[in-house]
Amino acid sequence: IADKKETTLTIPATGSIKVYKTDKATSKPLAGAVFEVFYESACTNHVGYIQTDSTGYGTLTVDTDTSVYYVKEIYAPAGYKIDDSSVKAVPVNTTYNFEDSAILSTIGIHKTASDTKEGLSGVVFGIYKKAIKDSNGVVTGVDESSKIQEMTTDKGGNATSEALTPSTITGVDSNGFTT
Repeated sequence: IADKKETTLTIPATGSIKVYKTDKATSKPLAGAVFEVFYESACTNHVGYIQTDSTGYGTLTVDTDTSVYYVKEIYAPAGYKIDDSSVKAVPVNTTYNFEDSAILSTIGIHKTASDTKEGLSGVVFGIYKKAIKDSNGVVTGVDESSKIQEMTTDKGGNATSEALTPSTITGVDSNGFTT
């Protein structure tokens, strides 16, 4: 055919932007972090999203026409806070490690006598990671090997734990009462 035109289709080469998300204190991989990827450092020209899996890794396929992309963490995994300096320049086909710190909290206890309502001093509380539950889900005890820390009430009946990472915990006082 005399009017036949030739068309050339150029398919851009692709590479990847890979992130690895870890706990800042323990280096444990973290799932559930979400990152937004941009073409430029002002973070206005959106390319895509990356979410980390159970291994702490997440990947986005990108064109190699841009050699560096800008990655910003937009959601931290549950129990963690985003690093404020989380916008990073990441070259194509490399992995960048982002670290988050766990959100720490304390437990405060005020122990009183049931009859006088006065604070009780010297009551020792254990904080445990694993509770023993009956078939109805009622806590009946704790796994002694899972003790995290111990605290003792002062003369006003007050005790405060050291900083803890968020988790499900069970407290038991020195009389065996589960709280």
